[in-house]
Amino acid sequence: REYIIKLIDGHCEYSVDNLGNIIAFKKGKKRPAKKIMLDAHMDEVGLIATYITDDGLIKFDTIGYIKSESLLSQRVRFGNVLGVIGNKPIHLTSADERKKLPKATDLYIDIGCDKKEDTEKLLRVGDTAVFSTPFCEKDGRITARALDDRIGCAVLINLLKSDSEYDFYATFSTQEELGLRGAKVAAFSVNPDAAIVLEGTTAADIAAIGITNQRET
Repeated sequence: REYIIKLIDGHCEYSVDNLGNIIAFKKGKKRPAKKIMLDAHMDEVGLIATYITDDGLIKFDTIGYIKSESLLSQRVRFGNVLGVIGNKPIHLTSADERKKLPKATDLYIDIGCDKKEDTEKLLRVGDTAVFSTPFCEKDGRITARALDDRIGCAVLINLLKSDSEYDFYATFSTQEELGLRGAKVAAFSVNPDAAIVLEGTTAADIAAIGITNQRET
């Protein structure tokens, strides 16, 4: 939110509500017949520490919907503290266990500490983590964490920084990954006639998707 405000400051009027949404108004050359609201959410999925074991490992739960298979061996970050999501080594699993995907609550985060008190010096139960994924660019394409919905925020920022033919409202909303909470509150505040959501979603140009669907069928 603070970063977005730095980028849009001076290009529009804006305020921040009690839920943390940015509600901006862009003055255009004309006033439209209908009030339009454009929305992009600022939050992303993540993890929350739920328990620290005696040997310094961190048990966790997910914030937002994350498939368990997406968690295995991922690098994560609690602020400046880096960690890796681990699971029971395959050498120690039974044949039956190898056929099942572990639940998030069966996994742990290792930040390199081997004692509970050492881990507690760096973080505590209730602290949240994000995926530590580097930004990469190649041939005009990018990979990064939380493109859902940083890409929507980027488009909305550019619209606010550009000249507009018509007035419009722009909202950067919170808590979308928990159920559209911020957008609902922002919509009641703006009270638009129509809303357009700028959202990052699944890629539709991956051949493997078609193969998977055929197998499932």
